[in-house]
Amino acid sequence: MMVPAISLMALLLLAAEPATENRWRPPAEAEPPHGREAGQSAAPGIGPGFCAAFADPDYRGTTLRVRDGQPLEWVGRAWDNRISSIACAPGCRFFGWQHMNYGGPRAVFSGSVGRVGHVFDERISAARVVCSPSRNP
Repeated sequence: MMVPAISLMALLLLAAEPATENRWRPPAEAEPPHGREAGQSAAPGIGPGFCAAFADPDYRGTTLRVRDGQPLEWVGRAWDNRISSIACAPGCRFFGWQHMNYGGPRAVFSGSVGRVGHVFDERISAARVVCSPSRNP
């Protein structure tokens, strides 16, 4: 039995097309910080000069407080690839990297971020908080 040429061509095209669901694209460097600058963070107990990272979305679960300028080349075994939401004091930004020692893709979060997004959800391994708008890590 002979397979029609059009069907064979369609099968070849489908087989040659790469899967795109697992492809990752880094955020543009000029992309503004995620979150809202509303003057107050949604998470209680965040004082001036701090950001807080949470293990669960919507500021739930255990909390990691990071102060302005605190170097976290690695967030540690307890927090590696666990951060799901972030809340910062007004004027502070949380920089998160996917690899330790500030390697790999980076995202910047400010204000209240109830969900860090599918690209960075539970994938942050290094972090730094900057509370001066003129400084970048």
